[in-house]
Amino acid sequence: MTTPTTRRWTDMMETAGSEASTEVLPAGNYDLVVVKADAKMSSTQKEMFVLTLEVETGAHAKRRVWTNMVISPDSPTAMGIFFRQMAALGLDRKFFASEPSNDAICRAITGRRAKGTLGIKKYQGRDRNEVTNLNAPSLTSMPPGMPGPGAMPPPPPSAPPGPPPAPPAPPAAPPAAAAPPAPPAPPAPPAPPAPPAAPPAAATPPPPPAPAAVPETVPAAAASSLDDPPF
Repeated sequence: MTTPTTRRWTDMMETAGSEASTEVLPAGNYDLVVVKADAKMSSTQKEMFVLTLEVETGAHAKRRVWTNMVISPDSPTAMGIFFRQMAALGLDRKFFASEPSNDAICRAITGRRAKGTLGIKKYQGRDRNEVTNLNAPSLTSMPPGMPGPGAMPPPPPSAPPGPPPAPPAPPAAPPAAAAPPAPPAPPAPPAPPAPPAAPPAAATPPPPPAPAAVPETVPAAAASSLDDPPF
């Protein structure tokens, strides 16, 4: 008898879920991380996301639990719970506004962390763990470098980077300092006032009147008295 070469025990154990565990986890709150997400159809033919979550801290670290997040468009209450739990995993309204595909949602959920509340319920006569609630993780319980609650999922991996870019050219020499502006020329002194005009020349006085002319004839009596001496 030959063994099928396509069988993988790890896949089958994961499919078996908590059936492979010897005991259920005590009810309570746990730090969980999504290690796997698959898009499937429920028994009622509704789309759902099957999440595999792993306990990260405490005495039950590395134990796994499972939960189904079913899409029920006919139930606003169910959809409210769906979007609230997706937001706890960091996939908020802005993320869903981009109309992501199911594969994109699975990629975005994987690696996300949450504070999960676990309960215990009977299933086929056996105790099983169920995830009754998911809340955003506290910052103190998140490993360094993990995105916080409400952060956008990382973009899909891109092509490997090409060769490193050439180093940038050295910066150009700074421009020469401009010469300081010449000081303004001092204002010209005001012109001295013009000297006052010379006073008008004094008027030349009129010449004195000429003396009266002596008459040439002397009266006879006067002449005789002048010619004859008194002896």
